[in-house]
Amino acid sequence: MEQGDFAGKKLLVLGGDTNMYNVVKLAKQKGAYTIVTDWYDSIASPAKLIADEAWNVSWNDFDELFRRCSEIHIDGVITGFSEFIVDSMVRLCSSMKLPCYITKEQLELTRDKDAFKRYCQAHGVPTVKEWQQDDMSIVFPVIVKPVDRAGSIGINTAYNEEEYHLFLEQAIELSPSKHVIVEQFMGDSLKFDCYYEIIDSKVFYIGSSDTLMLSSDKGMETKQQGWFFPSSREEEFKKNYSPIVEKMIESMGFEFGYCTISFFYKDGIFYAFETGFRLSGEHSYDYQRCTQGNDYMTDMLYYHLGLPLPPRSTSRTDVMMLSYNLFVNEPIDETIASLDMGDVVSEQQIKTITAYVHKGSTIEKDVPKKIAMCNIVGSNTESISECIRLINKSISIKGSNGKLNLYSPLEELTFN
Repeated sequence: MEQGDFAGKKLLVLGGDTNMYNVVKLAKQKGAYTIVTDWYDSIASPAKLIADEAWNVSWNDFDELFRRCSEIHIDGVITGFSEFIVDSMVRLCSSMKLPCYITKEQLELTRDKDAFKRYCQAHGVPTVKEWQQDDMSIVFPVIVKPVDRAGSIGINTAYNEEEYHLFLEQAIELSPSKHVIVEQFMGDSLKFDCYYEIIDSKVFYIGSSDTLMLSSDKGMETKQQGWFFPSSREEEFKKNYSPIVEKMIESMGFEFGYCTISFFYKDGIFYAFETGFRLSGEHSYDYQRCTQGNDYMTDMLYYHLGLPLPPRSTSRTDVMMLSYNLFVNEPIDETIASLDMGDVVSEQQIKTITAYVHKGSTIEKDVPKKIAMCNIVGSNTESISECIRLINKSISIKGSNGKLNLYSPLEELTFN
C-alpha cells in the first residue's frame, strides 16, 4: 500500500457521515481528489470537512450526480455502511461504466434478510427459527424487524401479543417493501460475526468477533457495547461451518467484495440470520490491517478506482481487538457542546477513534445514544482493559446543560 497510488484520480464518496470519514481520509492519503456528496451539513456529514470538495446533492439524486460526474470525468464512486446508499452507488457506477464490487441482483439477495435466509437454507447453513406475521403459534419473546433495513433500525423485542402488534406496525412502516421478519429471540445465545473478503472470485476468511451487549434490560436487547476479535468460538466455526459458508459466498458470483455474516451460537450450532456485503459498522478493517497488513477497505478503494489490488499478505499476526462503543443517556433535546478524548488520542494501542456526535448534535430520543467508538488492539485482555479504563477516564462530553456521563461503560474484559 503505497502513498500516491491514487494520484490524478477523482473519487466521489456518497454520504459523508462519521463512518465515511475514515474512507475519505485514506483516499486522500493515497493521493485521490475526493468529493463528498449528500444534502446534510458538516455536523451530520463530518467527512465533508476533510474532502477536497463537497456537494450539497443527495446521494439519491441520480440525474444531478450523473450530470456532475460526467462533466468532471469522475474515476470512481464509493460508499459503505448503508444498503440504501450502496443501491445508489450501484446505479451510478452501472450507468457510468465504472467498477463496482456488487450488482443490483447481488445487493437484493444480500440485503433482503428473508431472501438471504432462504439462500442459507438451500446451501446447508442453519438459520434462526421464524414465524409468519399472522401465525397463531408464535412463542414469545420474538424479534420483530424489517426485512430490508440495517443498523438495528426498526428492530424490537416483543414479549407479549400487545408489544408484538405495536412493533409489527413500526417495522412495517420502516420497511421500504413493507415486509417484516418475526424470529425467535436468541437472548441466551452468543452473537457471532464472521468476515470474508472476495478477491478474484476466491473467498478469504478474515476473522470473527463476539458481540458484547450493552444491557439485558427490556428495550435494550439490540444495543451493542462492542465487538471482540477473535471470537471465543472461532476455531469451532472455522472447522465446522466456514467451508460451507465460503462455498455459499462463492456461489453468489462476486469477483471482488467484502461481507459480514451474523450468527447466533447456541448448543454447538451456529444459526445465520443476516449479512451485509458492504463496509461494516465495527470497522473490522482495523482488525484485518493489524493481523494481515492489508485490509478490505483499502482494497475496495483500489477496485473502485479501476486499479490493481495491492499484493495480498500471506502472514498473520495474532492480536486481539475490541471495538468499544461509548454511550450517554440524557434527556431528549440535549445538545452536544463538546466531545474531548483527552490523552486517548496519543495512545498507541488505539487504532481509530470514531466520533458519532459533534458540536451541535442533538440527542433525539430518551435512550442511550452512541457517541463514539474506539478500536483497541492488544496482545491480551489485560492490556485492552487498561485502555478501556484510560478511555473512560479521559473522555469528556459536555452538553448544553453541563457534563454528560457515560452510560454503563465497560471496566474490563473478563473472559479469556
